[in-house]
Amino acid sequence: RYFKHNPMKSLVDFFEENVQKYSSNPYMWEKRDGAFQSTSYSELKELVYRFAAGMMTLGIQKGDRLALLAEGRTHWVVAEMGMFYLGAIDVPLSIQLNEPADLTFRLIHSGARMVVTSASQAKKINAIKDDINSLDLTSISGLVFMGGPYSVYDEHSWLNDESQLIKNAIDADILIMGVCLGAQLVSKALGAKVCKAEYMETGWHMIETDTSKLGHLHPLKLEKNFEVFEWHEDVFTLPEGATPIFSGSNHENQGYVLGKILVMQFHLEMTEHMVNDWLEQYQSCLPAPSPSVQTPQQINERLNERLNDLHRHADIIYDWWLNHKA
Repeated sequence: RYFKHNPMKSLVDFFEENVQKYSSNPYMWEKRDGAFQSTSYSELKELVYRFAAGMMTLGIQKGDRLALLAEGRTHWVVAEMGMFYLGAIDVPLSIQLNEPADLTFRLIHSGARMVVTSASQAKKINAIKDDINSLDLTSISGLVFMGGPYSVYDEHSWLNDESQLIKNAIDADILIMGVCLGAQLVSKALGAKVCKAEYMETGWHMIETDTSKLGHLHPLKLEKNFEVFEWHEDVFTLPEGATPIFSGSNHENQGYVLGKILVMQFHLEMTEHMVNDWLEQYQSCLPAPSPSVQTPQQINERLNERLNDLHRHADIIYDWWLNHKA
């Protein structure tokens, strides 16, 4: 009888209703680092929103088909729910597909525009990348290259592929954003130098903005100084022709604009879940506390307040990047 009187209810509707009812309740439990840890309804909703926003930035639209090849874990749910929010069509692929021909057949004949995959399954896609359609940049509005626990000089085949994609995107003159590792990869592709910093930078740090030299570009209205989240040990120089707009006291080059390219060394996308997850996963990699390296206690101090301010600036910067024309 419920469905008879509510024929238009969707999984998204049900999810939103239950987030309201059970916001802080565990949605899923997942074993990480030897112990089961939960992700609450509200945390999952935040992850889903950010995944969907990222897909929108990449030009994914209602009706697009996205292949999903990953283990059944929290991020799998985030990816599928994000597709539902966009009105995209999920093409689920079993991780038991080990024959390259089987995987190639399904990807080609499904009409999938993109493959979303876990790190452990990515090697299967890399093995058949020459047999499936390459990314058509003419149908892409912009590309965002995010961070990760790697260096631009690490010897991973996928890093070479990503570097080539960045070069192709630069040649195609489409919108590009680089964040942390992504910023370093974009900078390297533009001819800048990327190297290990004298000291690591983690936690909350003030940066200074200077948008006075953006010239004919759409105005970017930001406060003179605001706090961002940092987590990096590599730095980049400015490529030729770049306009620096963000600078820091620990590491000077924090971001620049070059044509339709926006590069930021820092992270605007952080959530409470991400902050605590990084502290848990990478705490053993952190050097002793210093002016550039904060303790977990310092990082968690006024966390919600800081995140709200971070996201306020993120909205301004992302909107500007999406709407400006070089």
